[in-house]
Amino acid sequence: MDAVNQWVRNIVFYIIGVGVIYQLLPSKEYHKYMKYFTSIILVLLVLSPLTGFFHLDEKLEYYFQSFTYRQEASDFSVRLKEADEQRYKDVLKEYETMVENNIEAMAAKRDLYLASCDVMLEEDAESAGFGSITGIRAAVTYKRLGNQQITVDEIRIGNEKQADDTSKHPVLEQVRQDIMDFYSISEEQVTVVLQE
Repeated sequence: MDAVNQWVRNIVFYIIGVGVIYQLLPSKEYHKYMKYFTSIILVLLVLSPLTGFFHLDEKLEYYFQSFTYRQEASDFSVRLKEADEQRYKDVLKEYETMVENNIEAMAAKRDLYLASCDVMLEEDAESAGFGSITGIRAAVTYKRLGNQQITVDEIRIGNEKQADDTSKHPVLEQVRQDIMDFYSISEEQVTVVLQE
């Protein structure tokens, strides 16, 4: 008998609570959504004694746990993919920095200073060449003493091919060759220019 009283009490409290919620809604346009949602819950409340009798509560709990598990697994999969992508970016950035430091050391051996360096890497994680160097563009200058003024040559924007400085400055060809040998890349992938 206590179970029936509890069942009736749950239904009455639910109906009172829903009535209060309807009064608090700001406009009538939400009422149809609330009616749909609250009627589903009311049906579950009315049928709750039958679910215990036919052990449906265990099946419902199983389905609920199963749905929750699948949802959490999906969320975890998305977070894991995002973490992998961030890790790939971090590894590539670290590798790029390491390559720049190596090129700076190669230039220093030839008494040059690395002014700027752009390292292009294969960023597609699905690619067989992921992380490989696709191109290097280095600008070097002769070492300067003190705080001398640095001048910048004319800047050109567009697809104009820059004149190859290596013919005028054999030391640039040596640095370029050092880079190609160290990283086993072709000469089309390496550009070394003198920034005067």
